[in-house]
Amino acid sequence: MTGTVENFSAMVSGEELGRGPLDQILHLPHDVRTSLQSAVQQHSILAPIAAALVAPAAKAAPVLPDYLDFKTGAISFKNGVPVGGWAQVRLYKNGNWAFSGHFHDSGFPSYNVDFAWVFVASNGAAFTFKKSVRVHGTIEPGSRNGDWDLHGQNPAIAKNWAAFCANYHWRWQANVNMDLSVLLKQIQDVMKVAGTIIATVIAIV
Repeated sequence: MTGTVENFSAMVSGEELGRGPLDQILHLPHDVRTSLQSAVQQHSILAPIAAALVAPAAKAAPVLPDYLDFKTGAISFKNGVPVGGWAQVRLYKNGNWAFSGHFHDSGFPSYNVDFAWVFVASNGAAFTFKKSVRVHGTIEPGSRNGDWDLHGQNPAIAKNWAAFCANYHWRWQANVNMDLSVLLKQIQDVMKVAGTIIATVIAIV
């Protein structure tokens, strides 16, 4: 007999629909750019000024960052589940990646914790990360901590780097005592409902 609360489950999630560094740094704000382009099209008296401002933004050679960091912040469950932790992902321009995390059980029973993170680039390429750990409570031998620190390389990250730096949508989800096999599908379904187009899915780990 184990100390896991087998009939109890819980879920927590986080999400961001963000403008990538390419969109933030190398482009004018959308409303400003739209107004200036309209002035150019209408051949107004502002056209020369507008064209001068719009052209550099359009012609500037994009300087993409070498890596991007993503962090969940503190993760905690409701309903009195004594499990907490964090996770983070670093993606590199050359296709390297780093995925680490930590969960801790400060209570009486043990728990199986599943974590998954989906990143979708502006071109619809989705990258998935997932990890399962068991954290032990007072009534079961074993560590209270579940830690991981994974590293690897995937050429699809490098191939889609510019699209990812343009803008992205990510969502993570952490489950306690739930089925990991359906976790990634749940995340992708929620993102699609929000309007995100997922063209291809690349399982990183």
